[in-house]
Amino acid sequence: MERYTAADWLHNIRTIPQSSILKQIAGPVLWCTLTGVVVSFLHRFSPARVAGAFTITKTPHTLLGSALGLLLVFRTNTAYARFWEGRKIWETVLCTARDLSRMTKLFEAEIGAEKRVRCMCLLAAFPYLLRQRVQPTWLFNKMERDERRKKNEISVEYARAVDEADIEVVEDEKERGRDQSQRKNEQVIKKTSKIPWATLPKETIKQCSSAQNRPLWVCDRLAQELVLVPTNENFSSRERLALLGMIDRLSRSIGECERIVQTPVPLNYARHTIRFLTMWLLTVPLAVCGEIGLATGPVVGVLAWALFGIYEIGVVIEDPFQRTLKLSVICDQIKAELVEEDTGWDDRQSAFFTLNNDKDETDNSKNDNDNDSGNKGNDNVAPFNSAYPKITVR
Repeated sequence: MERYTAADWLHNIRTIPQSSILKQIAGPVLWCTLTGVVVSFLHRFSPARVAGAFTITKTPHTLLGSALGLLLVFRTNTAYARFWEGRKIWETVLCTARDLSRMTKLFEAEIGAEKRVRCMCLLAAFPYLLRQRVQPTWLFNKMERDERRKKNEISVEYARAVDEADIEVVEDEKERGRDQSQRKNEQVIKKTSKIPWATLPKETIKQCSSAQNRPLWVCDRLAQELVLVPTNENFSSRERLALLGMIDRLSRSIGECERIVQTPVPLNYARHTIRFLTMWLLTVPLAVCGEIGLATGPVVGVLAWALFGIYEIGVVIEDPFQRTLKLSVICDQIKAELVEEDTGWDDRQSAFFTLNNDKDETDNSKNDNDNDSGNKGNDNVAPFNSAYPKITVR
């Protein structure tokens, strides 16, 4: 991860023109700067009686500056708290996925290798589907399709096809005058060969894509897979409840992410802060033009850049799932730790042993153990018992 220190001060200064925050606040900063320039010129080149009308005492700004600072600090602190909460939620997803992978690997003999790989593929798809749900772009696109469908701008079949197959629209359906089958073939590109659909069993792609809450569907499917594991002396209700508890944590993370997305900072507070800040900055030139003269414009511009920048930082980190948290990195990390993409979504390599019941390999293991039994001087080597099958490390 990229981190900056005090030694990077020159690089930070040089990259100010490329700052994304500056691009967002360029409009109000320019307006405040122009206001300062106009006020300073009128004060400088107008008659003395007229110039006096463009100056006010600095007392109001001094008194209100503390209140404005409290508003901005509270705004940024609230936004950072939401950012940190979002990061902790995704840390829970990452750690729970690792714990669930370890537990299923430990009880692979009871769960079954095929079922375990199927569970890991579902688990690898979960963070991608969760990211898709909490990022507003996908939600807004779905809401827009629903509105267009109600207005008969697109057909019901087309909207369902987009939702079920998660396809990418190449051209607007209304712009083409062909039949539905031709439009479906020419206007969309199916993403079933891409993440996360590539990790899901083919027979479940349609069910998952048509679900209202896709990450929750994955949790339900994982719970169903583990509930159907037969009970024996090594896998009892205690182990089953432990695995289901991990799935419950994944399910709760969905609601926690939705709470951040669906609960923005109160609109009245945000509007009052930006109005207060704007009025304070627009009247600052009247208070300082008598002292600093023609330098009022640049000074007010720097003030506007600093204060509007603080406010905009709060706006950016308020929704951590949109622009600040690198969710793709976390999703890729979870996938890489659960399944091997290069081997056809096979099980990942781990420190656990894999049992092999092949008779020939068992006999070879017995012979190897007999040969090694004469080495009594090495206490660190534990010879295999001939009754156990051969153990290979993946």
